[in-house]
Amino acid sequence: MASETRSPADDRSSIDRRVEAIDAALLEGPVRSVLGDPSARVVEWRHEPVGYDFLNPSSGGVYRFEGTATGTGRAVPWRLVLKVTRSAAGLADESPLPPGLAAVRDEAVRWDRELRAYESGFLAALDGDLVAAACHGGGREDDDTGWLWLEDLGGAAEVWSLGDWERVGRALGAFNGRFLAGRVPDHDWLGRRWLRVWSTQLTPYHFGRQLPGGAAWDAPLAREAYPVALQDRLARLWGGRDALLRAVEALPQTCCHLDAHRRNLFLRAAGGATQVVAIDWGLVGLAPAGEEIASTLVGTVASGELPARDAAGLASVLYDAYLGGLREAGWAGDERDVRLAFAAAAGLRAFSILRLDVAEGAASAEAAAVLADAATLAGLLVELGDEARALCAGR
Repeated sequence: MASETRSPADDRSSIDRRVEAIDAALLEGPVRSVLGDPSARVVEWRHEPVGYDFLNPSSGGVYRFEGTATGTGRAVPWRLVLKVTRSAAGLADESPLPPGLAAVRDEAVRWDRELRAYESGFLAALDGDLVAAACHGGGREDDDTGWLWLEDLGGAAEVWSLGDWERVGRALGAFNGRFLAGRVPDHDWLGRRWLRVWSTQLTPYHFGRQLPGGAAWDAPLAREAYPVALQDRLARLWGGRDALLRAVEALPQTCCHLDAHRRNLFLRAAGGATQVVAIDWGLVGLAPAGEEIASTLVGTVASGELPARDAAGLASVLYDAYLGGLREAGWAGDERDVRLAFAAAAGLRAFSILRLDVAEGAASAEAAAVLADAATLAGLLVELGDEARALCAGR
């Protein structure tokens, strides 16, 4: 894959052009890998970008490729997903972060973390109920971009049952528990202290107007959606965040995905069982048991993949199944530690889901509905945050 020099003003359009230039010779290796046929030759192909929310500047784009290849005397179809990541250094940013914060963010969402997790063999070695999408080639280019050819897991449109979520919670618990019961990895590319970075640096920067006492709370729609009592509880939770973070960071650490919400999870049949397949390993890192499913809960509901009214049910199912998975993996620790990490991590995520941005515009039924859903989720997260504060006080 040919590389090109980027200018400071470069953007994702340069990656689009490089993807457009991919030819049969570049596709041959990944296609042979996905087909399991070393003699396969690409006959024709097409590609399209996959809709994706670019949450950080290291996201270079996601593209679905499909076509046909000849092998063993016949034409066979193939499908692959190309994921591109890139270094944020030198890229233009409409709202550049302060230098110190930019460095913290770039390490927290390190552009080559997922690439290194695949290159090291770490992800390929996962063989339990939770596995990573299979990688069929790729690597890093000399312009600080990473290119991964991954299995195409299809769409994620189907609505999962609580039974499906129980399976997910158990798989995540077993994944986290295997390291607690064995050896926790110490790779230098693993993320560390993500909850602190998110809560104390990224949240204030991106959602500062929505924090307790911020200007966004003056809007009539905001006051209507969030009663004074809920605002006061949010303020107390925000004021006690440092104590929560210290308590969570003192807990035993394990290896976690940390972004395992609905859009990053798939279910598939494997050997008579159902396997959970996770994509987007860019946040994989060390965290205490319990923090994992906080991101599952909040990310799934906040992204609209599950109604806010069902959030409490999801939290209960996830937590119970997660504990079961931990135990099955051989973990024999104190459940109160898991509950503290889960409740604290969920509570501290409340300040990124309030959606007060819609309250600052013109009042409408749509804006009121968005705020009502956000307030429902926020109410649950505050309850969990209050529970975490109580657990801290009792330690």
